[in-house]
Amino acid sequence: LPFDMVGIVGSWYLSPQRHLLEYPVLSLIFGILVAKILPKLKGVSHLPPKSLRPPRAMRYLIFFIFSLQSRFKFLGYRGKILSMLLPCNFIWFLAMILSFYPNLDANACNTIIQLWLNFLILPIAALAQPDFSDTVLFGEKEFFYFHHILLVIIPLYFLFSKKVTTVKGPLFVSNLHWVLLSGSLFGLVYVTIVTPMSIFSGLNLNYMLHPPPGFPFQGQNYRLWSIASIWSLVALTRCCLVIVETCFALSIGRRIADELL
Repeated sequence: LPFDMVGIVGSWYLSPQRHLLEYPVLSLIFGILVAKILPKLKGVSHLPPKSLRPPRAMRYLIFFIFSLQSRFKFLGYRGKILSMLLPCNFIWFLAMILSFYPNLDANACNTIIQLWLNFLILPIAALAQPDFSDTVLFGEKEFFYFHHILLVIIPLYFLFSKKVTTVKGPLFVSNLHWVLLSGSLFGLVYVTIVTPMSIFSGLNLNYMLHPPPGFPFQGQNYRLWSIASIWSLVALTRCCLVIVETCFALSIGRRIADELL
């Protein structure tokens, strides 16, 4: 095997019977949650779609990052292009839709940005514990840091420029819906779509075939623990965003009051 492929080769850590049990049950649960929650979040944006699109320079940057990341994956080992389905790369797909999909309405734009905000923990975790096992091409390691930092900065631009908010409507119910939607959509993508692709390709995409080294929850239920962990981290991220936005708004209001006085 190529050196950079060793760490991503899959295995039958979970039996075929376990896959057959989890796949329909989890897919059904996540699908129902997404279908039930998504309509509840319509009409939450007060801005026109154009205002929620990234500025032109940011759109060019998103296109450049997505293209360069795709190039790194295409030039790697056979099947490495499938790693474009990993969570942080999947966010770049959302960014491309936000930037270039024609006639995207305000609700869709807001939903993509809110999901991006909720998934902030993913690039932060990647930066905290970088995995360079398959970054062997020239400049790939440096690019790893660059694009993950941008995954943190860009959604915060939308939050601090007040294009989106985490404190509108009934605070607890609204944010609970966003947390449930984010976790359910994540599960729907990685259980329903990525797991079969992992099985057929033989690649352990997003650790859907066996857990990463050092993962605290081993055994047949490791994916269930992973799902619970993702939901918990998204909830924690959402709480932090609410606190940060509230403090930011209070500081702006205090500054305006001081200037008026």
